[in-house]
Amino acid sequence: MQKIVVAGSLAILMATVAYAAERGYNLIDPNLREAYSLADQAQNHIKSAQADAKGVDFGDHANKAFELFQKAKDELVEADKWNAAHHRR
Repeated sequence: MQKIVVAGSLAILMATVAYAAERGYNLIDPNLREAYSLADQAQNHIKSAQADAKGVDFGDHANKAFELFQKAKDELVEADKWNAAHHRR
């Protein structure tokens, strides 16, 4: 069981890094990076719930939640970019 949890966590981390790299931007702020990772995890849980439901569409609410988490991730990237541009450390 512990190996599954570690493997799952590693897969989520890799997906988050791959997505950020795909967008060409790596989050600088550690809190925003963590929030981004959690939103990514939430999206993965939504996908799993949909796959496990076998045909149940959750009244399209799961799709809407997935889209909102994607919007949240996009906004986190923009927040980090704004912070980097206006508050150099």
